[in-house]
Amino acid sequence: MRTRRLVTHSRLPPHSPGCCRNPTLPQLLEDVRALKRNGLASDAATLAQRLRELGYSCSARRQEGSHAGQGTMRLAHEFVVVEGPSLPEPLVVEPFFRDHFTIGRAFTTDRYATVLAAAPEELVATYRQLADLVKLLCQEMQFSFEANGNFLPPWRSTRTVLSRWSPARAA
Repeated sequence: MRTRRLVTHSRLPPHSPGCCRNPTLPQLLEDVRALKRNGLASDAATLAQRLRELGYSCSARRQEGSHAGQGTMRLAHEFVVVEGPSLPEPLVVEPFFRDHFTIGRAFTTDRYATVLAAAPEELVATYRQLADLVKLLCQEMQFSFEANGNFLPPWRSTRTVLSRWSPARAA
């Protein structure tokens, strides 16, 4: 069995038609990190294209933002979903995951800074795993805001933050 390492220059090996890489979480995460290091993960469409060139079955997804009323806020966002016959469910790929949880210094407690530092910079996870991590980070964020005498903004609530990665249509 031939293994391929992602090269460090911008020329990537082409995807062979009819061949899909059997995605494993560690390999996919390694490939996402390498693409990011090489400046090839700047947006979801580019990342999805590069992952397809590496043999992954994936698509860029787009979540449209909306604000129809209180409690129905959705955040606009683009992300990548990888699927495959060996995967029990699709994987969400988010190359800049931690950035979605950065808050200003005036709102950050030492505890939140520690939790945020432990959050993955790049995320490859099922929707369920993503939801669990977002819930934890949003709870810690709320604690941090309240510890500093502030209310959590509605766009920082668990429900609204999770709306970024709701199963959405292909971009």
